[in-house]
Amino acid sequence: MERRYRVRDFARITGVTVKALQHYDRIGLLRPSRTPAGHRIYSERDVERVRQIIALKAIGVPLKRIKAVLDGHRTSLSDALKAQRDELLAQRNGLQHALNAIAIVEEELGRGRLSEGQALAQLVDLLSIQDDVEAMRKYFSPEAWAQFGDYWVDWPPPQWRELFRDAEAALDESPESEKAAALVARFYALWHAESGDDPTLKAAIREGSMRAFLDRENWPPRMQRRWMEFRFRDITRFISKATMAAFRRHGPQFFAPTKRAD
Repeated sequence: MERRYRVRDFARITGVTVKALQHYDRIGLLRPSRTPAGHRIYSERDVERVRQIIALKAIGVPLKRIKAVLDGHRTSLSDALKAQRDELLAQRNGLQHALNAIAIVEEELGRGRLSEGQALAQLVDLLSIQDDVEAMRKYFSPEAWAQFGDYWVDWPPPQWRELFRDAEAALDESPESEKAAALVARFYALWHAESGDDPTLKAAIREGSMRAFLDRENWPPRMQRRWMEFRFRDITRFISKATMAAFRRHGPQFFAPTKRAD
């Protein structure tokens, strides 16, 4: 004989509050049977349904969508999970964007480059740049943008900013020097990390990046201001010369991605 539970016992064994169970009943998400006196009575099947509700709710699926999935009303579990994954990724990207913006402003404050008022203005600028980021999409194929689009959210990202600053400080060095070769090695290490392992995708990202930088005069104003923050023409010229010097000295293997241990 199937076991039956009164609402308080059912709440205790499932870990769901009585108030939540009452709400689930009102919206038709979990409908227990009733005694002649109107008291809710739950079954073992209700225990399984609550576990399913808890699992979907834990990943943020709205109750209305949970009901549609569990009742089999047009929304499949696969569709609901994909929709929730997309939403969580968007939230994660938003949080990462905020964290990156904070890191950039903290770095500038720590270096004494900005007053607190200027730092707040830069933070506002960084946090409101999403439309400008979308403007960069046109230079890339969909596949390249999916891999590389986040690069533009806080362009240049902190590790690139550090490289550019170090390159600026080394502009008086000989492109043949070990310091120049080390900068080239860092440049290619970052490039391989950002562009992934697929050679076709790397080529698409490289092509999109070239289109973007050749058209930089038409970038949104805030993106152009970021470009002007560094001596990019001088940096590009120096890195190019240092790259040729490293190629002559070490050969093409110098630029290959570092193999990761399994």
